[in-house]
Amino acid sequence: MVWFPQLIVKEGYEADHVVIVIAVWAVIMAARVLRAPEAILLQSAGVFKSLASASMKSSITAVLATVVLLLTLGPLAALGGILLGELVMTAETLSLYRAWKRDWIASHG
Repeated sequence: MVWFPQLIVKEGYEADHVVIVIAVWAVIMAARVLRAPEAILLQSAGVFKSLASASMKSSITAVLATVVLLLTLGPLAALGGILLGELVMTAETLSLYRAWKRDWIASHG
């Protein structure tokens, strides 16, 4: 992207928009990486129903926010809806992990 942007970005796209999309996508990936260890631990502990509930909240948030942002501010802003959904999933996963850890320590400690 730095040295040969024309290999990745089609002609006609604004460079500022491409940078914004890359930055937002990097934050989305960071949120996924941040929650991955806790999500894996919760899966191995069998906390499937709670994780599914968190995923449902996240997906509803993402779809609604994406539609609203798309209709009001356009396609570039709509990526913020996906970001919001990922942040909800990350917050929910980390909250579930803290609760699971607290319960595990109480029962094993």
